[in-house]
Amino acid sequence: MYNLIGPRLWYQSGQIDLNRWIPTALQCSYWEYLGIWGNALLSGPADRGLVEAQLFAQFTHIIIGFGGTLLALYHLFSFV
Repeated sequence: MYNLIGPRLWYQSGQIDLNRWIPTALQCSYWEYLGIWGNALLSGPADRGLVEAQLFAQFTHIIIGFGGTLLALYHLFSFV
């Protein structure tokens, strides 16, 4: 749940900060920064668009992870 609430809180506050009232957001890491994009592009009024923002972040993780793996494998096996 922290990976959903952290980027939303950051987007709503306009900065990446540590909210003392919601300590689960302290567990967010660099990967959750990708969730800010989803919230900026897909969020609506009254906390709408949370599911869409989460799906956007998951697909972004997949694309970056898969692309990074392919790039690493290419460089690993191009010397053979």
